[in-house]
Amino acid sequence: NTGSIELTGLPSGNWTINTIPGGAVGGSGSTYTFTGLPASSSYSYTITNDQGCTSITAITASVNSVPSLPNAPIIGTITQPTCTDPVGSVELSSLPIGTWAITATPGGTITAGGSITAIIDLSANATYTFTVTDANGCASSMSASVNIAALPAAPNAPTASVTVQPSCIIGTATIEVSAPIGANYTYSIDGVIFQAGTNFAGLPPNSSYDIYVQDATTGCISFSTSLVVNPLPPGPAAPVVNINAQPTCLVQSGTIEIVSPIGANFQIYIDGVPMPIGTYIFSGLAPSQTYSVTIVDLTTGCESAPFDVNLNGIPAAEIVDAGPDYLIQSGETVTLTASGNGTIVWNTGDAISTNVAPTITTTYTATLTDANGCIDTDEAIVTIDIDCGELFIPTAFSPNGDAVNSSFRIKINPACVKELNLKVFDRWGEVVFQTTAPDGSWDGKFKGKELDSGVFVYVLEIMLDTDTELQKFKGNLSLIK
Repeated sequence: NTGSIELTGLPSGNWTINTIPGGAVGGSGSTYTFTGLPASSSYSYTITNDQGCTSITAITASVNSVPSLPNAPIIGTITQPTCTDPVGSVELSSLPIGTWAITATPGGTITAGGSITAIIDLSANATYTFTVTDANGCASSMSASVNIAALPAAPNAPTASVTVQPSCIIGTATIEVSAPIGANYTYSIDGVIFQAGTNFAGLPPNSSYDIYVQDATTGCISFSTSLVVNPLPPGPAAPVVNINAQPTCLVQSGTIEIVSPIGANFQIYIDGVPMPIGTYIFSGLAPSQTYSVTIVDLTTGCESAPFDVNLNGIPAAEIVDAGPDYLIQSGETVTLTASGNGTIVWNTGDAISTNVAPTITTTYTATLTDANGCIDTDEAIVTIDIDCGELFIPTAFSPNGDAVNSSFRIKINPACVKELNLKVFDRWGEVVFQTTAPDGSWDGKFKGKELDSGVFVYVLEIMLDTDTELQKFKGNLSLIK
């Protein structure tokens, strides 16, 4: 708390400074400093050189009084540290005008400035006091204490699980956080984006995630919990399919059997249609079709690659040749011989060859059954060469019991007739006789009674073997007694 006065421009050589109050001081040099001078004191000085000459005018100088101490800093707003801003702070006011330096305990001189307020950053978990030193070097008394709290605790690492792993039915995963739970918590699977909900759905397969919990009040983030999302499960192996039966002429459908994979956990699909579980043999499949067979794992929903089954068409029958047609005379015998790749049976019961002697024109059928059960037929026609003679239609007859010309019939070889219709009408147009038999005859009776002599009308429709259509004949017929 003392001052000093420095004198300059002193004479060369030795000199003496006469001080009031204080006495004389001798020395040499161009400057001299008086130290340890009490505050609020004044002095006058004269100089005497080494030749005895003394300065005419005295120099006066004063030492100021001791300056007042600055006020202790006033504590203002205190900001506590958080997890997002781990440094606390305090606002100090009532600082000296001019330059100053603030000293924190603990911490030492931490800042200097010229404003009357300051915001000081402080480490967490400590109690601080402050003094301020002004431009005169005067230090204030100690400020009030400031308690900076420790950093808030982060939440516990979350408890979480993959509640839904990817499957072939649902191709994504779901993660659910089960603890800690609360309105002031948010959750993240990457530590960057946080959400209020605990559920994370639609996550891609074959990936890993670090789950975090953040306290929304303090901003503190927990340690992570790591979870792994599985890759998509593999599908079943492509089915192994046996064709138990291709379509044949006897069974015109196919049968297939699924050999593997089989079991209660697998469902078979044919052309996209699910089959009953546990059924592995499928019959009644249409010929000339391709069936796509797949297997679905009922646990994972995964589907195998398809296996295509090709069923043949119904095979074409082997051809049978019954041989040529024949024209023979009545009473002659002919041998019919069929050929073809298979078992041949004639409709006579004979195999391959048969000897026939028809009395009328006859069609014979040869039937071939091949190795696939397919059947083919062919026919051989044996025609009897018949002498039909001339068609004769009588115009009169006399049914008088003498057995001579006593009935009305047409004269033709019956074997030559393919179709016949003969009618006889009385004069009133009533049909008194009708027959379709080539050898049919009228005895002159109608409804069991003999008719009297008279003239009748006949109408004949007939087709012979040599005809292609019916011939029609009409004429008068006399009944004579």
